[in-house]
Amino acid sequence: MPRSAHSRRFVRDAALALTKRLEMSTPGALESLTADALATLGSWAGVDVVMTEERDVGGGCSVSGSYDFERGRLVVGRALSRGRRLFTVLHEFAHHLQQHDEECVRLLESEDDGGFALEDVVCVAFAAEILLPDQLVGEVFGPKGPTAATLVDLMDSSDASREACCVRATQRLRGQGYAMLCNKTGVSIFTATNTIYPVGRNTPQQGNKVVESAIRWRSGRELSRVRFPSGWWSPLFYANAMLDGDYVVALYIEHLPPWQSGLTYAIEEPNYPVRPDGTP
Repeated sequence: MPRSAHSRRFVRDAALALTKRLEMSTPGALESLTADALATLGSWAGVDVVMTEERDVGGGCSVSGSYDFERGRLVVGRALSRGRRLFTVLHEFAHHLQQHDEECVRLLESEDDGGFALEDVVCVAFAAEILLPDQLVGEVFGPKGPTAATLVDLMDSSDASREACCVRATQRLRGQGYAMLCNKTGVSIFTATNTIYPVGRNTPQQGNKVVESAIRWRSGRELSRVRFPSGWWSPLFYANAMLDGDYVVALYIEHLPPWQSGLTYAIEEPNYPVRPDGTP
């Protein structure tokens, strides 16, 4: 995925503005989408929800779905869990809303890449806003922000997808970082971030210390890097991960990790990705 240089506040504000304009144009829409997005969008005028095999989804989204502008078609991977289907269909619906909203179109067209990166991260934020209200997120994460354990608690406390919970976690990090969802072989299924360096779907995380610790020992707390699709590595982050069923949930933050007590210090490393061999 391309990267967006906009702050998490900018992205979330753009997503909230999109929800407000939707509610103004279609009163009651947010309540209906929250209750059952698939059923609501299945009868929504101007869009067509299509379920297909994940391998046939296509497109360049950060989720297992795609949007066909010409047909108003929201494509969703059939094999996904219900939570992931809800997150994906809302993500694709946000593409539809943005591409039919004059204010959004002007904003996207002002971007250097034509708005491709910004549009996708706003879609992610929009879906998370619908599925996970602020009150629930605040109650579960508390004032210090998320840990791997409280992120799993959020996943267990709602019908939202694990992906949506990861997005909400990055919004509550006190600093830059990532919320990653991996399978038990150490491949990232989805990664939310508030940095400008995204991690694409299905990126192997072999060598990612905290993920490997969670797979082996069920949990881990240590300094760890995130691996990008190019094979390059992020700078070091404070990291916390745990095994939850068939998934590894991992959080990365540059400073003040809530899973550690006492003072922590900024990690003395250049703030840019490093080569696969670990050199700048």
